[in-house]
Amino acid sequence: RAFDPARFKAMVLHFCKDPGVPRTKLNKLLWYADFLAFRQNTTSISGVRYAHLPQGPAPDNYDTLFAWLVGPDG
Repeated sequence: RAFDPARFKAMVLHFCKDPGVPRTKLNKLLWYADFLAFRQNTTSISGVRYAHLPQGPAPDNYDTLFAWLVGPDG
């Protein structure tokens, strides 16, 4: 699946219902949800690419993605 900004935003909002979710936990939740969907349906939910980081998987260029979500267009 190609990257879908609306789906990515919906996933982030879903996992951030409770205030104070750390970014590392959010990154892992996003990866687990996409991985499970891919495993069951052979397509991910958001289409985002993930990078291998020391703290665990995270969306590739996550700083840019989260800046877009916080900005006026997100």
